[in-house]
Amino acid sequence: AFAMIPRVMYRMPEGNVLDVNLYVPSKAEINVGKTPVRIEQVTEYPKTGTVTLSVNPAKSVAMTLNLRIPAWSKQATVEVNGQPVADVRPGTYCTIGRDWAQGDKVTLTLDMRTRMTRLDRMAAFERGPVVFARYSQFADGDVDECITVSPTEGGYVDAGLVDSPQGVWLTLGLPALRGGYA
Repeated sequence: AFAMIPRVMYRMPEGNVLDVNLYVPSKAEINVGKTPVRIEQVTEYPKTGTVTLSVNPAKSVAMTLNLRIPAWSKQATVEVNGQPVADVRPGTYCTIGRDWAQGDKVTLTLDMRTRMTRLDRMAAFERGPVVFARYSQFADGDVDECITVSPTEGGYVDAGLVDSPQGVWLTLGLPALRGGYA
């Protein structure tokens, strides 16, 4: 599967259409007709929800850019050169058809609110595409200990990233009551 990432990350399904399926710091050069176009992504996603794409054609070129909007991102926004794009819907592509020029910038902001998902008497916490779990190596209590979390309507919880211990990529800080409470 890893070998296929470059083939699906930036994909040209037809003519002057470019699909962007994966958000990761990267650079690519594609050809729209006979015009070379450099695409660069600058992002810390999924630590943050902001992705900036620079579109730099050798000369002005008509192209449709399709940005994948994940289904979990209920409040995603897209701007082209600071101007909002309408009709950004989760679980679809945001389609931007225009004449692209040197220095055009697209900013995608994904909804990184933490969601709580329940199954039976268990819960998972998701922030963007990442699912968080308690980890016994932190020695911060019994991982089977009960906690009480109060989600808002829609299943969102007041949680955010906190400094991670050495060797840990992302750590979620979650306000919760520990132990059994009546």
